Amino acid sequence: MSGRLAWAFFPLLVSCGGGSDDPPVPDQGTPFVQIGTGSAEFAPLTEGQEVRITAGPQGGYHVWGALRAGGFNPNDVFIEFRLVRDGLVLAESGYEDDLRPADTDGPFQYSGVAVVVLSGDAATIADQPARLEVTLTPVHGEPLTDGVNVRPVCCDESF
Repeated sequence: MSGRLAWAFFPLLVSCGGGSDDPPVPDQGTPFVQIGTGSAEFAPLTEGQEVRITAGPQGGYHVWGALRAGGFNPNDVFIEFRLVRDGLVLAESGYEDDLRPADTDGPFQYSGVAVVVLSGDAATIADQPARLEVTLTPVHGEPLTDGVNVRPVCCDESF
């Protein structure tokens, strides 16, 4: 391409640049969410896996929630975690935040979610099966859900 022709297209190329500060969203195919656990990074959960009940800094208890997700804009999503047994919500947590890339080519993740025991008493959720569930709602998309049956076990006294 001649130098003149390249400069002729320069204004067009510059004007096509995005005006947003949001990072580009890689094409990840079909939107999905996968529930997990982890205080610092995502770790997948398997059916029936034990999850530790942890003492929080304000005197309550929680289990750690995390997720991996993709296929949508990861900015400004609403995230809800619940620990449920027989239709009763035992612990919950909700956030509006941005997801962060798990790695350069992979899905996004969110970890370190304290799914807070509502009764404040770890014994009310310990040593009985329950279902850990997540609902993630992208700002411009349909809610995505996932869940796994877990067994909360008492207790990590981290504070």
